[in-house]
Amino acid sequence: GIEPIVIFDGMVEPLKMGTTKKRRRLSCMSVDSVLRYVRQHDGMPRNTDFVLPMGATETVIDAFLEERCCCRTALYEADCDLASASLGASLGVLSNDSDI
Repeated sequence: GIEPIVIFDGMVEPLKMGTTKKRRRLSCMSVDSVLRYVRQHDGMPRNTDFVLPMGATETVIDAFLEERCCCRTALYEADCDLASASLGASLGVLSNDSDI
């Protein structure tokens, strides 16, 4: 059968800290915009509004662990760990990372 190996990004690399802070600031602004819109329109968000819920990553990790999947967290970016895990094995790599 298929045995998934789930590898998450770890810490933010020092060189990417500025970009990460900027993305998080934009994400907070997006949440604020969605909440403001919902308050003004009787609790109905726009079809284009999407905000990843707080704790989503932890919930996904818990679900994988509950299914007894092998879960790891890379020291920094998971790219190298993903490549290493796929070497010499007949498996695919599924990622939602914008860098890959």
